Amino acid sequence: MINNTATDIYLRKSTMTFNDDTNILQMNGIEFNQQNYNKIIGVQVVEVFDNAENESPSLYKCFFRLQTGVRLITKSNQEDQKVMFEIVAEHDAVFESKDRIDESILEKFSESEEISNSIWPYWKEHVSSICSKAGISPLNIPAPKKNKPIKITGSKQL
Repeated sequence: MINNTATDIYLRKSTMTFNDDTNILQMNGIEFNQQNYNKIIGVQVVEVFDNAENESPSLYKCFFRLQTGVRLITKSNQEDQKVMFEIVAEHDAVFESKDRIDESILEKFSESEEISNSIWPYWKEHVSSICSKAGISPLNIPAPKKNKPIKITGSKQL
């Protein structure tokens, strides 16, 4: 069984972009629609060994990768809409288990709200910090959407 509390949260990747044809001053007075999303894009299980002989793992760490995004789109008809500003990030939420974990357990746990809820404070702070540095008014980040369960289609060992 996977513990329901994340032990660590890691930022893996982040991008922030403005529309190539626009600067921050040109964005004043434009009305925007805000789009938000979150989705699990991967999972990795790491076996942790206590001894040098690597006889059997003492712990399993599950890294669930969540991609989050927010963007501002011009309020206009569908053909004229432009993405004016966007932030996308990937975080790993680490959960532990003392028991060996198979794919069905990972798939079931992936629909848990614990994954998004663990990452969300870090995501909100990240967006707030980026907006401040970019000169954008703070964005209201709503609660995460429920994750769709993942389907594991392959695996590899390192």
